[in-house]
Amino acid sequence: MEAVYALMPAFKRQFFTLYLSSFNGHGSMLFSCIPFMKKTFGIILIVLLAIGYAYMSSIRPISIQDMAADDRKTMQPALDSTMQRLGARNRFMDSLKWLIKSKQLAGASTIIDRLINNDPKDESYYNLKGEVYEAKNEDDSAMLEYRYAKTLAPGWPDAYNRQAGIFIKRKQYDSAIINYRHLTCDFDYYPDWNLKLASAFELLNKNDSAVKYYNKYLSFNTADSNEVKQKIQQLKSGPSLHIKP
Repeated sequence: MEAVYALMPAFKRQFFTLYLSSFNGHGSMLFSCIPFMKKTFGIILIVLLAIGYAYMSSIRPISIQDMAADDRKTMQPALDSTMQRLGARNRFMDSLKWLIKSKQLAGASTIIDRLINNDPKDESYYNLKGEVYEAKNEDDSAMLEYRYAKTLAPGWPDAYNRQAGIFIKRKQYDSAIINYRHLTCDFDYYPDWNLKLASAFELLNKNDSAVKYYNKYLSFNTADSNEVKQKIQQLKSGPSLHIKP
């Protein structure tokens, strides 16, 4: 022990002596330093907390808006590409519908058949094929195409609307009403379904129901409100003049 003590520098000897004295019943000096040590440790801790708080405050929290902005930056090219493809598809479909309305049915039918071969699960092609049959006055074949389109996309309105139109031509108004009711329930954002449903009820001489849906149509659309209001008055007062939807 003496050899170790002799090798220690002077300041270490003092602390070593103090340490030994604490075990020899003379530790009062060591314990008298505890308040000073606690105070010093507290100051150091406060400084460290202050530094940590300053650092954390310098980091800007990521908000939902920031995350959305980052997502837009990441997703925007893909969204732009998707919108371009959708725009091209819509223009293409509009061109096909123009061919059908122009009675260029052979060309339209050939293109639609090729589309179906390439993508047999796209209901819109069967709707177009049904329109070709309608243009040929082959309503039974058209109904089959619309029925199949409904099985592929039961939540899509086109086939229901086209079928209802054929039911109206056949004076099967109850069947048309079933389709239009489905459209007014599932696609109530499009007010014209209410106009068509009201028209079907009127054709069936159910004026109260017709008035109900004419009024519902007015709650969405006021563009031709005068004509529809006049129709409602006529239905309430007696014989009516049918409004073509």
